Amino acid sequence: MELVKIKAWNDEIALISEIESKIIFELQDKKFSCFSPIKLEHAIFSETSSSNIDELGLIADSISGAYGKTYFSKYYTNEFGRLPSLLDRLSFIGKNGLGALDFEPSDTSSDAHSDISFSLSDFKHQSIEVYNGNSSNELAKIIAKSNSGAGGAKAKGVVDYNPLTFLMDEDCNWRYSPAYDLTYSGTNSNLNWHQLTIDKKPTTDVRSLGIIKIAKLCDVKNPLEILAQMIEVKHTSLRTLCTKYAVEDVLVDMIFQDTNKVDKTFRRKS
Repeated sequence: MELVKIKAWNDEIALISEIESKIIFELQDKKFSCFSPIKLEHAIFSETSSSNIDELGLIADSISGAYGKTYFSKYYTNEFGRLPSLLDRLSFIGKNGLGALDFEPSDTSSDAHSDISFSLSDFKHQSIEVYNGNSSNELAKIIAKSNSGAGGAKAKGVVDYNPLTFLMDEDCNWRYSPAYDLTYSGTNSNLNWHQLTIDKKPTTDVRSLGIIKIAKLCDVKNPLEILAQMIEVKHTSLRTLCTKYAVEDVLVDMIFQDTNKVDKTFRRKS
């Protein structure tokens, strides 16, 4: 494959090609720099290596991370006998990526329906089997597709098109996404704290001014009252719900400990 077109809302945004591990990127119009205003502010034409695609900004969030890339590489190698290039990965995403970006030509095999079905609770175990090379290539394709923009070593499927930190509309207006990264990463890794930050502060150091600032940007009324209500729900219902859904006790204790400072700051005085 020599060239891929990047499109959004039927507009041709940019062209991208790959020649001997060099990525050639060209915006079709300067106005489209708004799709990645920091990275593409001064660039219409750019050249970089395939290992530095983050420099382009525009497509970085469409490509899966290292873990998701492994799934796709396993599928593609089994199917075509070689490792996929960046353009192969973009073509496979086609119209199935996160957000508004589409990539043409699209690999139509990625759009094919499959008769394979499994419960969400089995997704993690099925993913491990694929990762270890002990499952069908068709399942590898499904998982690669469902992880096309999400990445990460978590059993997940892409079920929504608006999960990113910031959202942009068709008029190139950017705004905060009100909900992002709302779950803990787990207890057995170096990312075992809550990943959400509020006004650049971790959840263990949330300030009233930060809450009010973010709420204003997202048009949320009475944010401190809402937060106080959420704290009450945590203390009256969270442990019961965690028990119902078999959340490990160590993780539940960690959640309560991490949010203790928030309680002290925002809980209603009795």
